[in-house]
Amino acid sequence: MPAGPLPWLGNIKIPAGEIRQLFREETISRGRGGTSTRYHLNAITGQNRKLCLVRDVPAADVALYLEQEIEKALGIEDRKVAGEMPK
Repeated sequence: MPAGPLPWLGNIKIPAGEIRQLFREETISRGRGGTSTRYHLNAITGQNRKLCLVRDVPAADVALYLEQEIEKALGIEDRKVAGEMPK
């Protein structure tokens, strides 16, 4: 497992070893222009904190790709998280 921090936008450093799980959430917004669906990629840390890593991903498959690639790079086994989108 990489020992360094995971670089991210917003000048936040998350030590790679602190990330226990990644998961996607779906949000549906209804407004005058209709309905829009967005996806968020979140992390669960060693202290069981939920951190949003990427907001407003426009497609579910893009969010899934990010989740899987980061988990693979960090050696994280995919596990079910309450509230996550089905795979």
